[in-house]
Amino acid sequence: MSRVTMVLALVFLALAVPLGWFIQRSYESLTREEMAAMRFVAVALFDAMEEELAQMVAREEARPVDAWQSGDPDGDGLPSGQSFPIAPWILGYLQHNPDGSLDMPVQQAAFSAEKRTLLRSVNEEIGRRAARDDGPLLSASASSSAAPGQPVRPGEKFFIAQSPPPATPPPSPKNKDASSRNMSGGASQDGLQEKGLLDQVAGMISGRSRDYLGQDRGRTQIVTQDQARNLARLEQRQGRKAAPPPPATAQDEDAVAKVEELAESLDKNTDAAMATPYGDALQHVLPGSPSLEALLEAPPRTSIQVEVAPLQSMVLSEGRIFLYRRMVIGGRIYRQGLLIDGTRFLQHLMDRYFRAKQLPRIANLALAVMDHGRTVEIMADGLVTHGSPALHVSRQFPRPFTFLQAELLCPHIPVSEARATLNMLAWALAVVLVGGFAAVYRSARALNELSQRRAGFVSSVTHELKTPLTTIRMYAEMLEQGMAPSREREEEYLRTVGAEAERLSRLIGNVLEFAKLEKRTRRFEMQEGDLDDVFDEVRRVLGPTLTQSGFTLVEDVQLSHPIPYDREAMVQILLNLVENSIKFGHSAPEKRIAIRVTEEGGRVILCVEDTGPGVPSGALRKIFNDFYRVDDSLTRKTKGTGLGLALVKRLAEGMGGKVWAQNIDGGGLRVCIRLE
Repeated sequence: MSRVTMVLALVFLALAVPLGWFIQRSYESLTREEMAAMRFVAVALFDAMEEELAQMVAREEARPVDAWQSGDPDGDGLPSGQSFPIAPWILGYLQHNPDGSLDMPVQQAAFSAEKRTLLRSVNEEIGRRAARDDGPLLSASASSSAAPGQPVRPGEKFFIAQSPPPATPPPSPKNKDASSRNMSGGASQDGLQEKGLLDQVAGMISGRSRDYLGQDRGRTQIVTQDQARNLARLEQRQGRKAAPPPPATAQDEDAVAKVEELAESLDKNTDAAMATPYGDALQHVLPGSPSLEALLEAPPRTSIQVEVAPLQSMVLSEGRIFLYRRMVIGGRIYRQGLLIDGTRFLQHLMDRYFRAKQLPRIANLALAVMDHGRTVEIMADGLVTHGSPALHVSRQFPRPFTFLQAELLCPHIPVSEARATLNMLAWALAVVLVGGFAAVYRSARALNELSQRRAGFVSSVTHELKTPLTTIRMYAEMLEQGMAPSREREEEYLRTVGAEAERLSRLIGNVLEFAKLEKRTRRFEMQEGDLDDVFDEVRRVLGPTLTQSGFTLVEDVQLSHPIPYDREAMVQILLNLVENSIKFGHSAPEKRIAIRVTEEGGRVILCVEDTGPGVPSGALRKIFNDFYRVDDSLTRKTKGTGLGLALVKRLAEGMGGKVWAQNIDGGGLRVCIRLE
């Protein structure tokens, strides 16, 4: 058996190790998928915030240059029909003028005095910050009059309407895909190049998607004469005096000459002029860097080209942010934008994109307003993280929202539904593997025990057959040689020979009966009766043995009607049970065997009780197994084959019954058979 155990252990390990490795790799892969899914959620959260900010930037960049003016003196309304939505986190819209004064849209005329005072205070702070932070408006590539690497002077930031860029043709079916590919990172016709794909993956991992929301470079913009006059008349009406433009330089004269040459060429080809994106607005241009008076007295159909910087942000005191664009007209700098309440802005992002998505149950989000590395405002909500988080995704938003930083921490990665399936599969494999090998081991052990019992049975049968044969032979020889001293002694010898022959016959009958039951060739002939014939046969066969051993046999039958049974089978059952009681109870102080027959619920219960030593509780179920014998000192001293009780069980089940055994309190064993 030890060799079989070793082989089974090796086979178990050969199967368990690869399966364990496979399950472990599956869990690792699932963990990576769960991590990627949570990272995708974090990136999607930041992208949704960024999309709203991009829409805000696009809306503000599309406003006309004179949209911030407070209208004509009579307050007829907003120029160009502009709308200025006031969200809870927007304190208002304002324009900081070159002379430091403040303009607000007509829509804000209903603001309270307190709020208007706040905007004026903010405008003064903007003026102080602007005097310190002013720098070049456009990159060198956008300025035709500035040398590379040199600062652009205010006078050089104004351009007479130059040749407009060629109109972009609508994408044809052939170049439409190329256009979309260029927008997605310059991929080739065969798909994303490897570097582009790696850049995108790296961008997702780092939480950055783009460098700027909206237009990332300064631009030149054509404004109409009326729009320019709105600004000029407003300054004139409010009694403002603009700083005189710087003296013209040789570069300015060259620029004017180029523009005059362009205007002359446009006059010669009216159709070409009308085909430009600006239409007939370029019929006349205004040279030089005009003053207020020049703007007011410019001839009709004159267009002005101004420079507009990308939107940028300025973090002010008390957590306020000024999101604005810087614009130069006639050498004068205007700042147009909106004032944001940092705390309410963070609250808006937190409520809309984090709390509304039920994310606080699984993650923690921190939003902060930063100013040159200093935290101005911070807001956090969600699951508190102790120790190192399982996932950490952060993002500093692109310009002009570089002041905004977001950080999402996930203490524990949410478990996906696939993990439950994998758990069930792993448990099922473990149960099947362990259960299968346990079953194989138990079967092998049972077969080994059965083999040992069979070997013991052969030895016991040989002994049991040899003993009566030896006795019969001895007494036969004594009778043959006339060694019996008297007639009574001869009769005694003959009774002994007959008893031993009967014993030998029963043993052989048991073996033959067991063989038939094992092969299922035994036929049961059921007949009705009251068991009297069975008891008579038992007394006839075992009477001498009972008398010689000093046992008393008691019969207690309580039957109200005849019952069906196979006579030969019932006789064999009672002979085996009574003989076992005699065999194992010969040393008991009280030698008594009782056969009781009762009726319970329409069923017949037949029990054989003795006063012997009983059976250990752990062996009560095993005593009916084939060739089983309890391994104790009494069993080793007592003759037997281990076949009697196994035969009792098979015969009882053959008649449709059930057999069991139980110890009697005070000593003894009770074996019962229930007949249906």
